[in-house]
Amino acid sequence: MLTFEADRPLDLICLGRANIDLYAIERGKSLRDTTGFIKAVGGSPANIAVAASRLGMKSGLISQVSDDQLGQFVVDYLAGQGVDTRCVSVDSSGQTRTSIAFAEVKPQNCDVLFYRKDASDLQLRPQDIDEQYIRSAKALLISGTALSGSPSREAVFTAIAYARQSGVAVFFDLDFRTSAWSNQYDAQIYYLQTAQLADVIIGNKEEFEVMRQDTASLTDDTGLFGFHAKLIVLKNGAEGSTCFRPGLSAIKTPIYPVEVLKPYGAGDAFAGALINSLLRQIPLEEALRHAAAAGAIVVSRESCTEAMPTLAEIEAFML
Repeated sequence: MLTFEADRPLDLICLGRANIDLYAIERGKSLRDTTGFIKAVGGSPANIAVAASRLGMKSGLISQVSDDQLGQFVVDYLAGQGVDTRCVSVDSSGQTRTSIAFAEVKPQNCDVLFYRKDASDLQLRPQDIDEQYIRSAKALLISGTALSGSPSREAVFTAIAYARQSGVAVFFDLDFRTSAWSNQYDAQIYYLQTAQLADVIIGNKEEFEVMRQDTASLTDDTGLFGFHAKLIVLKNGAEGSTCFRPGLSAIKTPIYPVEVLKPYGAGDAFAGALINSLLRQIPLEEALRHAAAAGAIVVSRESCTEAMPTLAEIEAFML
């Protein structure tokens, strides 16, 4: 059974990248043909932290940005959204940069191009992880991209160790991107190690396959449920989601049909809304419907962080 400590000042801490998203100003055009971009804050952990804050949670982010105007833009925006940024460190070495993602705005075949050479967030170190800060939260969310390089991956395992020692529930958002890894063998190793330490694992079919976990194996007590996992959520795109629990029937949740503006951001909204509902002890079936509604809202709106809905918007949408 998934439980949360009640006497913690923070509801959720997210760990991983916070970057600049540049969205094509022309809808339906390729990056090659677009003439300009709109700047926003992105990165899956940052998106989820904002989603949580919009839903009334007290959220924080552990990340690193470069000591320049783009890094400051990220920190200022997150703070303005109510996200605790005291553990977003600033790299003043001049050797790294806050990464950038260029995104098309298309309902299908939508390309997102990442520029992450010497990304600042991947230089987050174990000594940057404040044990007391981790202890101050009810839940910790780890993004899989943070495992793709050192010293960031060591920082991840440091944070998880502190969380497990102090009763902080660990969520693992697989967030696998091929371009972030030199090979899938490394990804398999570090994903499996992290999944075996997590209470809740969230990802799509392709992401679970990185760990050599097919859909059938997700119900096997000798698999991921043989460790700490209490919930495994498989996102199936247009087919909705399936939530697996050890020894219980799977819960299938359909999507809410909307006019899709762009496909990205839905998973981050889904995770934020799911965690919010679980923390509020909403029944799992309803929690998954809230998550599906949040995802549908985001794909019908511009941007990712700016698109994250409030709880009132989710509840009105579900009527």
